[in-house]
Amino acid sequence: MKLFLFSLLFVVQMCQMDSITKSSDELSGQYILQNVSCFCFFEDYDFRNNQLWVFPSKNLIVSKGNVNDGVYISPPNEAEQYNLINGVLTLADSSKEYVVDFNGDEVALTFIDNPLIADDEITYYFKKGEAKGNCVNPENIKLNTACTKEYDPVCGCDGLTYSNPCTATNYGGVSAYTRGACSN
Repeated sequence: MKLFLFSLLFVVQMCQMDSITKSSDELSGQYILQNVSCFCFFEDYDFRNNQLWVFPSKNLIVSKGNVNDGVYISPPNEAEQYNLINGVLTLADSSKEYVVDFNGDEVALTFIDNPLIADDEITYYFKKGEAKGNCVNPENIKLNTACTKEYDPVCGCDGLTYSNPCTATNYGGVSAYTRGACSN
């Protein structure tokens, strides 16, 4: 009887691991924000400047875009640990939780709202980007690095324009860039 119960517990655990692994591997690489649904107002806002990078092998997520003007699920341009279990993405530092809904090359992240707070419902709609997975390295992001304020624009492999090579490498974590602003 003990052997039967142990075997049953083992089989149940293995089924759960398959579900976790499949979801984690499915959410990988670059995602470009397409739209946001919430009780908030965005006047002519171009959501495509906001990106989400997911690194499942390291359980890291990076929200990318303009630090001063953006819509993010986590602090911009900072790598944050996450867990994705049974379709719920949990950010380690903030404990924010999002229900993940996959639809082909699109992903919707719906914030699991606090019932005690009115109008905190928000859903982010992302589309899979074309940048290669190694374009951004979260370990290259060093926000404490002092970069000059000179404007010598470069286009990162992630499709975002950075003010100079130092900001592209240290604030954006990009592994490659070309001279000049990106043509969006």
